[in-house]
Formats: sequence, C-alpha cells, structure tokens
Amino acid sequence: MKKRFLGVVVLVIWSAVLPAPVRAHHGDAGRYIADVTTLTGTVAQFVMVNPHAFIVLDIIENGTTTRWTAELNGPQGMEKSFG
Repeated sequence: MKKRFLGVVVLVIWSAVLPAPVRAHHGDAGRYIADVTTLTGTVAQFVMVNPHAFIVLDIIENGTTTRWTAELNGPQGMEKSFG
C-alpha cells in the first residue's frame, strides 16, 4: 500500500513538473511575431539541429561586418515546409 501511494505521489509530481521546461522554452515565442527585420548579407552557416535550426549571416554595413544568428523551426518542420 505504501509503495503504491508513493508511486502515485511521484507520478503526480512528475506530471506537474515535466511540462515546465516546455513552457519556459516556448514562453516568449509569440513576442516577436509583429517584428519584421529584413537583412541582406552572406550566409556564413546553416545548422540543422534539434530542436531548432539556425542560420548565421554576415551583414556588412558602413564597412563593419556584424554577425546575426536567427533561430528557425526544427529540422523536421523545415524539411516539411521547404523540402
């Protein structure tokens, strides 16, 4: 009886704690939806890793090169959208 009760308690706590990292990871994703930034530059790197792909751009402005990194959808979503 004690083991079963302990198992239920652990399950309840685990169920409450498990979704927390997911909320933290995607908590502010909608914050930038209205912001559009257009960049023209050279692709320095394109990384297809889980959970998100990245594109690294070198932008030259007024003779100074600035490196920008943009976080994209995951590799599966990218492949689904763009082949």
